Amino acid sequence: MEDYEFILNILKLSQDVISKLEFEGVIKEILKKGIEVLGVNHISLLIIEEGKSPPLAYEMYRGEKRLLKYHSTARLNKGISGMVIETKKPITINDLKNYPDANPVALKKGRRSVLAFPLTYKEKVIGIFYADSNEPNFFKESDLLKVQIFALNAGTALVNARIFEEIRYNQEKIKLLYRTSECLISSLNIKKVLKVLLKELKKSLNIKYSGVFYYDKKNNKLEIISWEGYRDKDMFNLKLEGESITLKAINTKRYHYAKDVTKDKFYVKMIDEIKSEISFPLIIGDDVIGAATFSKDFIDGFSEEEIDTLSTISNNLAISVHNYISFKEVEKFSITDPLTGVINRRRIEENIEKEIERSKRYSKMFGILFIDLDNFKEYNDRFGHLSGDEALKKLTAILKKNIRNIDTIGRYGGDEFIVLLVEAGVEKCENIAKRLIENIKDKMKNENITISVGVSIYPIHGLTKGKLIQAADSACFEAKREGGCRYKIWGQS
Repeated sequence: MEDYEFILNILKLSQDVISKLEFEGVIKEILKKGIEVLGVNHISLLIIEEGKSPPLAYEMYRGEKRLLKYHSTARLNKGISGMVIETKKPITINDLKNYPDANPVALKKGRRSVLAFPLTYKEKVIGIFYADSNEPNFFKESDLLKVQIFALNAGTALVNARIFEEIRYNQEKIKLLYRTSECLISSLNIKKVLKVLLKELKKSLNIKYSGVFYYDKKNNKLEIISWEGYRDKDMFNLKLEGESITLKAINTKRYHYAKDVTKDKFYVKMIDEIKSEISFPLIIGDDVIGAATFSKDFIDGFSEEEIDTLSTISNNLAISVHNYISFKEVEKFSITDPLTGVINRRRIEENIEKEIERSKRYSKMFGILFIDLDNFKEYNDRFGHLSGDEALKKLTAILKKNIRNIDTIGRYGGDEFIVLLVEAGVEKCENIAKRLIENIKDKMKNENITISVGVSIYPIHGLTKGKLIQAADSACFEAKREGGCRYKIWGQS
């Protein structure tokens, strides 16, 4: 009766394993039930796949839900593993210290007794089930019977799960290729579409970190278009100096795969969790226009099938990035003043409206400088419009050099400019206005050109774009009326 109940319990445990379909879910169930059946504290499973070395291994400890995954140091042609594969029979080692061909790693971890059992399918060993103990002579004859019944079902469950995984992978591949096809016809929403795609790659291929880059050849830098997993896109402000896996792919026009990033001289460490990384160049014609880089938290994390899928996806991404670049060029022309290179009136007004919303939300102040050139009409009349154009370009360069990176300059009309000063109160606006006036006076003394500046502050001088620009314009008019080459704050005498 006891034997009957024992066999029923083992079969029930086996049924729990078979009911799982996800590959790693099956493995987790095998290890969990193995600990339960044998009463050990640690158990592992070696997955044997033809042509893959080193083999993949999973392990679990009693009381822990986490499944550990790594590349095993087990030797498949010798030792315990080699003997199990050759004989297709279980092996019990009562004391590893007395076993002449023991794995040094196992000895170092203090393991003494080992029970190794083959998982077979159609007379082929597809895995080795290991149970171990730090006590010598731990395993009994009855343990072999327990594992034998359990292993028969576990082998079948592994094969079923692998088949299910392949079917699901092919379905996910079709879905991913469809998503990249969406990217091909998208230009305005490419960042949004790429974000969805990278999230699906994370889910489908377990890709922890990924990024799609635009290669700005003119400025010798990479611009990140979309990313997943990383917490700060500033990590991607990469100049093309030194070496990296992404740059290697760009420079060679071939994908570069670092199976183990610690052993790849091109890898630039960014996050400790990254163990393997692959980068594909994005090529249109003969030109590299970007790269797609994918990382996993596992050594040799990309299978041949996954590399093939990512290669196909990257070919499609190249067209998407090309669309993105084309859209950026069109957008740039639509918002940029062609003479000075700063943004035009429409865009500076849009930026002011956005800054009003942001400042309202966070209870911040910001300033507007309305700039008008003094003596510019006389300069144009005397030297001609071409010289006037050169003077405007020179003035714009001086303005750019003397404001903060977070501030924006826009050409508002002929010789009128607006500077949007983010998170700036009265004192900050005054200081910047003074600096601009002094630098223009000094650096454009040969042209005899100076500037008058009108200042308005949100929310002191207005709550709308129109009110703020009007206030700054009126203050600028007062500055010019008083002789120019000075600033005035709206409402102050």
